[in-house]
Amino acid sequence: NNGIDVDGEGNVYVVSELWNNCDDSIKTVKIDSTGNLVWQKQYSLGYCAGDVGSSIIIGEDGYIYVAGYSSDANNKENYVLFKYDSYGNEQAFSRYHHATFSRDYCNSMALDNQGNIFLSGTSIELNSWSFLTLKYSNQIGIEELNTNSTLVYPNPFMTAFTIQTEQILNDATLKLFDMTGKQVLTIPN
Repeated sequence: NNGIDVDGEGNVYVVSELWNNCDDSIKTVKIDSTGNLVWQKQYSLGYCAGDVGSSIIIGEDGYIYVAGYSSDANNKENYVLFKYDSYGNEQAFSRYHHATFSRDYCNSMALDNQGNIFLSGTSIELNSWSFLTLKYSNQIGIEELNTNSTLVYPNPFMTAFTIQTEQILNDATLKLFDMTGKQVLTIPN
């Protein structure tokens, strides 16, 4: 699980997993066109489990987007997303955990022509495997998601889905988007 991308100046960006005696981390590096290391970043919460960088993309906006998964204190993997500038400064970070008992493995990332970020992978909860795809709107930045009290399933769906929440949804609006990010339905109109 790793990723590589090259910018217009020939700089190479690589993300992968760095393993060192149970202290694994997501490592991102920038190498210039002559092979010199420009900068490197490592991320880990320090738990002895999966911290893996799986995808890296240089956006049209010049930012470097890194996706992968990282274990939390409960030894459950969560999606992680980083946004760096070309100097290696972290601009944004998001950590997403789908459900209390789930292990979430982000394996791929894509950006559309509006700068929206899509992460996709697998969520495993008890004996159930499902696809888990997230969309982040880059226009407002990457924000931490908290869905501990809201479930939407199945994901993806063909004709019907269920929304389960502990909250009363007064004055709520539901917006559905297709795989291209195009809004296809709003309830209520």
